[in-house]
Amino acid sequence: MKSTIYTTIGASNHSDTTREEHDFYATYPEAIDRLFEVEKFPDTIWEPACGMGHLSKRMMELGKKVYSTDLINRGYGTGGVDFLKATGNPYGAVITNPPYKIALEFIEKALDISDEGTKDSHVPEADIPGGKKT
Repeated sequence: MKSTIYTTIGASNHSDTTREEHDFYATYPEAIDRLFEVEKFPDTIWEPACGMGHLSKRMMELGKKVYSTDLINRGYGTGGVDFLKATGNPYGAVITNPPYKIALEFIEKALDISDEGTKDSHVPEADIPGGKKT
């Protein structure tokens, strides 16, 4: 497989015709290492699209307390939790790789339910439509 910038940052560039069910793409745990190299996060983190726990496990290895939830139960964390219906953020910083199709909604929700100054980082696949929105 040809190495691309997507591989370097632990993401992919899948086309619309090859999307996985529920837009599930696990992120390489090394993406967290790269994120933590350039940004500091508090000790408590919410991973609201935890999937099979790839990012959560790595963050815990790095000493973070991680609350892992997901709409789909993939055998890790607490399944059946719809982040887009959350009314508050009791956990702290949000770090996740949301489903690509609703990534912008995840970003907007995290900003809406988190206190001012709370860190919010999304480890997306490649390009989020409207990703330059501030």
